[in-house]
Amino acid sequence: MGMIDYVYFSCPVCGNRIQGQSKGREWPEMSVFQWEDAPWYVKTDMLGRRYTCPSCSVEVEITGTVTVDASPVEVEERKKQK
Repeated sequence: MGMIDYVYFSCPVCGNRIQGQSKGREWPEMSVFQWEDAPWYVKTDMLGRRYTCPSCSVEVEITGTVTVDASPVEVEERKKQK
């Protein structure tokens, strides 16, 4: 079983904290990020995933765009790893 990173973000309905998971890094280390501070490759890995708020039970899907703050070479290298 591989390791994962945890990403926390706010429920858009009640504001409660929701825990998401990512294997977007080459070597996930069970790190903890807030959505605003997570690296672009962690956020990109979460796109399209659904999470349920533990407080109000609303289902939240991660959508949108992620700003990539990396060189084109780094982006291509990460694509090859997937």
